[in-house]
Amino acid sequence: MPPNQSLYLKAVQEMNSTLLDILITASGRYHEIAKDTIIFTFEEIFRKLKKAGDTHLEVYEGDNDCDGDCVERGKRGYALVGNHSRQYFILVINCDNRALNLIDTICSLKTDEPVDLGEEISIYFAFDMVQRFNPDTDFLMKYSRCQMALDAMKSYHGMTIDSSIIRPWVDEYRTLFRSFTFDDNSFYKSFQPFWSLFFNLSILIEDLDKAAEVIEALGAFPEGKNVSDSEMVLWLYTYEELNSSLTSIGIEDPNLDFLKAGIYTNLPFKIDEEEYRDHIRFKDLYTEYSCQAYEHYPEGHVYDIGESQFEPIAKKLGLI
Repeated sequence: MPPNQSLYLKAVQEMNSTLLDILITASGRYHEIAKDTIIFTFEEIFRKLKKAGDTHLEVYEGDNDCDGDCVERGKRGYALVGNHSRQYFILVINCDNRALNLIDTICSLKTDEPVDLGEEISIYFAFDMVQRFNPDTDFLMKYSRCQMALDAMKSYHGMTIDSSIIRPWVDEYRTLFRSFTFDDNSFYKSFQPFWSLFFNLSILIEDLDKAAEVIEALGAFPEGKNVSDSEMVLWLYTYEELNSSLTSIGIEDPNLDFLKAGIYTNLPFKIDEEEYRDHIRFKDLYTEYSCQAYEHYPEGHVYDIGESQFEPIAKKLGLI
């Protein structure tokens, strides 16, 4: 390990934010992380660990072992483990001969030696802030609040969750979500992990709130072997808007892979599909019979974005 690298690691190991403040230059950009954000992030983590009774951090080196096509595969990193609580976080520190040139985290780490690990503390670096961006108090408070929100959901690691967990979380952080205007790219990208998670989980709740409409649509479904094409097209046309409004994101992919591309850290929980049983049946029926209805699409008709897909068919069949 380069001498400079061990010095930075020692400061983290001792939970010494004052020393980190001295070591990290104000003009440096570390994977586009502003210095103030680095210090603020570590101070929050150190405060949490000290409150849990930790006096220093044990250091364990290892390899990134995240699944899939991870762009960080092969990186070496460190697990920093509280000597009392066993809570830990993962860190990557790289230095050249002069100074620190990269400080980052990775989603998963396999340590070189067995180690007793407790709860993971997530690190959410705003790694894409613009040059010379100086976070004000409001920014830092929002940033801290986003961390709290993400940590609250990450506590359900490996579990299956339903609306009894999702809805209170969405209600609690709705005001925070609405406070972002995205007028500045640095704000959008810095808060994007929280924003993406909230957006997608709030959609799941919105889907549940349409349960009465879904049940009505299923009740009107023209079942039976002798159902005419006209009856089916009329059903598709009547409930086309409902179908468009129901996203059910995460149900077809209960591992929430849709989040992993937009969120810096993995949130490996599953969504309980039981609550969405009617929604799934409706979506499946709608998709299946849509394919059959398209056979009646008017020849030569050019579809415009935003136009009803089934109105031209319904008109052709004389249904409307």
